[in-house]
Amino acid sequence: MSKKFEIFEVHANGLYSVKFLDCPKNEMSRVFSEWQDLDYLYNFFKLNMKDLFSGYYQNVTFKTAISKTMQDAKTLERQLMSTTNGSLQLDDIFKPLDNQEFRSVVLQKSKAYHTLEQTWIRVYALKLESNVFVITGGTIKLTRGMFNRTHTLMELRKLNNIRDALRLEGVIDAFGLK
Repeated sequence: MSKKFEIFEVHANGLYSVKFLDCPKNEMSRVFSEWQDLDYLYNFFKLNMKDLFSGYYQNVTFKTAISKTMQDAKTLERQLMSTTNGSLQLDDIFKPLDNQEFRSVVLQKSKAYHTLEQTWIRVYALKLESNVFVITGGTIKLTRGMFNRTHTLMELRKLNNIRDALRLEGVIDAFGLK
């Protein structure tokens, strides 16, 4: 089986990202670029209008959704890139994907979203060890679960596929990436 992705260090703070060989950007760059792209956001919210207006995230307008996404993305990206100053660690930002999981496990599926207020943006990653994460993707999550929408299910599949590939390669910590 040929490898379909590579992993490289995004920041010396323990943050890595997957880059699929058929994509020009790594996953961290891709999601944060999409979340600053007006056309992308307009099309995403238009396609997912029913979910946006379902009330799960209260009453929100199209314009507010776009502006909130852009602002939340800036905040989250800033948090991820500023964890080397000691006040905030990656373990403070990333949480287990499963809300019922309370202990750390090898290659734990994780999610990050900015912590200042309720947000629908998610960055997904695998936790290799304390404060070491490999970003596998991200999306805008407008519904409670991940199984009922194509875009969230795709992110879950990427998490699982990359976790399985890393297990096959014997990668269980940051030393396995080098």
